Amino acid sequence: MSLHKKIIILIACCSTLTLNAQTIFQEDFNTEASFSSWNLSSKVEHALWLGKDNSKYVRFHPNFQNQFIETAGINLPAANYTFSFDWNQARQQNTDSVNLQLSIDNGTSWQTMYAIYNGNNRTWQTDSFAFNSTGGSIKFRWNYFSTGNFPSQYFNLDNILIKKNTTTGIRNNSTDIITEVFPNPNNGNFQLKINNAKSQNGNIFIYNMQGELIYQQNLPVVTQSLVQIDLSILSKGSYLLNIETNENNYSKTIILQ
Repeated sequence: MSLHKKIIILIACCSTLTLNAQTIFQEDFNTEASFSSWNLSSKVEHALWLGKDNSKYVRFHPNFQNQFIETAGINLPAANYTFSFDWNQARQQNTDSVNLQLSIDNGTSWQTMYAIYNGNNRTWQTDSFAFNSTGGSIKFRWNYFSTGNFPSQYFNLDNILIKKNTTTGIRNNSTDIITEVFPNPNNGNFQLKINNAKSQNGNIFIYNMQGELIYQQNLPVVTQSLVQIDLSILSKGSYLLNIETNENNYSKTIILQ
């Protein structure tokens, strides 16, 4: 679903929360009551004292596949926002993946924003991306896919923030990497027309909607390139194209018909 559908909504957050001038929503998982309205799958764990700055946090356990963490509905007035969260993974072997998804219709449909697949061995880091308020009650969801192999990764999550009109430190579609997919939708055979203005090193990844990596290759280190991809053996449906460099992240949904 396009993120340009118009929405008019009000601010909603925990009534005991003190907000600064830009923070619209936040959750640090330090009390059960503060996120009691969230939708968590049965095996999500509320962990103690090892979160960012030794706080509480929530985590996925690698024993359990196809788990999710979903926010309650968050109502926002029309504006530009930055969504951010802290995360780490326990190991770098047998890499699991997490899809971050956004719903702009209160959970009826979801758009995958990007996939987290690279382990960082317990180092907390902040991911963020910019989005425009586009209507209705929004929700965010983290979908976890475990390989089931060991040693494997926990995925730890902390410090959810939505800030208004913040533009620094954004993980978002890159202005330096411009990609066209054609045709799209397609039958599994398609081309990527890539404009890599800074000739950055990086990788092209394609995931299914369960977060499994099904295609990978190096990003051509030239200013312009045309990459032919054949996924014709895959089932019809939606897939996530992710192009990552040291500076930027580009995501796009590919539809196989």
